[in-house]
Amino acid sequence: MRKNDFKKSILFGLVFLILFFTFYSDVYFPQKDQSQNSQNPSQEAVFYDTVVYVYDGDTVLLKKGKKVRLLGIDTPEIGKDGKKDECFAKEAKQKAIELLAKKRVKIETDKMQPRYDKYGRLLAYIFLEDGTNINKFLIQEGYAKEFTYKQKPYKYQKEFKEAENTAKENKKGIWGSC
Repeated sequence: MRKNDFKKSILFGLVFLILFFTFYSDVYFPQKDQSQNSQNPSQEAVFYDTVVYVYDGDTVLLKKGKKVRLLGIDTPEIGKDGKKDECFAKEAKQKAIELLAKKRVKIETDKMQPRYDKYGRLLAYIFLEDGTNINKFLIQEGYAKEFTYKQKPYKYQKEFKEAENTAKENKKGIWGSC
């Protein structure tokens, strides 16, 4: 190989690495949040991203590689390892897909809650561009139950409990068919 070709190859390689790390480092090498191990983060974080995959009714994957567990709710579990799906699990997942798949969303953490759960998932509220709080919507339509972790209050707890009571009264979703 000639000297100029070698220099061009090295230059091309460096440019490629710079571009790769500029655009894909967050996906392949996600940065740990400083408050990941903190049980009481000092401030809320708000950012925007696109949902690229829905695991179930309360867990999604963002374009930048972050897995998010929706705060303040619990949806029925999809069966794994030979176990059956819990009642209304498929419906909850399907509704989450309808609402979130390929959508740009606002992610909001809660300073009163841990930033991450024991599985390393970011704990957050998800909002659509029109302002709809997806966590609350899933509760009020009967796809999820309100969930308070270790009796620790959270920002939207009162609203979520009221939404659950309304869903129960109207026998929506899990409150009517299970």
